[in-house]
Amino acid sequence: MQCPFCQREINQEAKFCSICGHAIPRCPTCGQVLTARYRFCLNDGTPLPEELLEGLPEPVRRQPKKMTPPQAAPFSNFCRDCGAPCAPDAVLCPRCMKELKRRSGGENSGKWGKVLLVVLIVVALVLVVEVALLVGKNLTGKPLFGGRDKGKGVTSSAVDTKKKSDDRQEVPSIEIIGGADDPDEKITWPSNSGDVIAGGEQPETTDSDSEQYILPDSDRRRLSESELEGMTASECRLARNELYARHGRMFKDADLQSYFNSRDWYTPRISSDEFVEESLSETEMYNRDLIVAYEKKHGYR
Repeated sequence: MQCPFCQREINQEAKFCSICGHAIPRCPTCGQVLTARYRFCLNDGTPLPEELLEGLPEPVRRQPKKMTPPQAAPFSNFCRDCGAPCAPDAVLCPRCMKELKRRSGGENSGKWGKVLLVVLIVVALVLVVEVALLVGKNLTGKPLFGGRDKGKGVTSSAVDTKKKSDDRQEVPSIEIIGGADDPDEKITWPSNSGDVIAGGEQPETTDSDSEQYILPDSDRRRLSESELEGMTASECRLARNELYARHGRMFKDADLQSYFNSRDWYTPRISSDEFVEESLSETEMYNRDLIVAYEKKHGYR
């Protein structure tokens, strides 16, 4: 520890300083070394007698810092040419007598503020006009200023689509015997079909097709029963087997084989035993069964 009088290092248990010879003052209660003239022991708060503190230095008291308010700068504007301070409302520099150029963008900010105000007014007017158009259309049911009614066009398109979908026929799955020239052959026709049925747009046929086929477009669209009216039993038989001949099926019946051999479009390549019904499209299956039903209705089968 240090001697409170000469500030030299001494033994912790020393009663006198070996350098300056002063008695080391201690608190009579706790024995704490006294280093300054405190009236009370800093360790346990015991009051200290005055004779014990004789010769000790006065305690250092820290003075609180004075808080001084910041002083406002006398000048808030400076000349850009000479740097001389100028009053806020000064127009000319007092040193070089030149016109002061304001650093603050007061004039520019005012200009841009006006531009922004004009833009906001234009946007507000556009929004008001749009709202007025919507309200007027809802009240009258028609677009204002002769505009096109987009909603009405969409509705019409939806109605047309619904009408077209209503024209489709759903035929349940049935089993028919005697689809081709073989009377014992079983044919199963699936119920789901996505092909266009009769009543839709008809494909164009040429004169050569009419001469080569009994029903020229029976492989491309679903026929109606009215299109079969007036056909004889022989024509119905040829029209029904015509669907198979399109796929190159050969026939056991000599008359059928001879007839289709005379057609330019016929190419025999599959025997009747190897031919599978799945080779026919759904449209062809539909027309085949329609012809069979027509034959039964008129007693041809």
